[in-house]
Amino acid sequence: MHDSPLGVIYEARRTLGLWQNVDLARFLGVSTRTVRRHAGSAGIPLGNHHAKLARALYPVNPELAAKFARACRLDLVELGIAPKPSQPPPARPAATREHALLALCNAADALNLTPRAARPLLANILAHAHALGVELGGLAKLVAEAPNARPRREK
Repeated sequence: MHDSPLGVIYEARRTLGLWQNVDLARFLGVSTRTVRRHAGSAGIPLGNHHAKLARALYPVNPELAAKFARACRLDLVELGIAPKPSQPPPARPAATREHALLALCNAADALNLTPRAARPLLANILAHAHALGVELGGLAKLVAEAPNARPRREK
């Protein structure tokens, strides 16, 4: 592999099968004469042609496409060729007293109990869910979608 910008550009041309000036000219939609005139830049005229080559190169060899883009002073992400680097999801806020009171009041209301009577029940449910490593958002969705429980029939 070549480390000079011109070497990287020639390597990209070879990888895409555009080693001959005629093939490069056809791919870029320019004349062979234009490619020869730009021999100092590996036959690639200025304009959007570097981006066109980078787009064609990325699916074949992403690493070489990145080197090619750097050699041409392009950014694959800005061109929409490479995906944006993933960012970690934002951190969830730590539970506060207000969060606990909100959950407690909602549970008490749903159970038709006072918050004082509902507190041990809610604390027990949350402790068991935490011990199991259950994600509370998913658990809440499943509980909300669950059909109403039917009482057991005694024989």
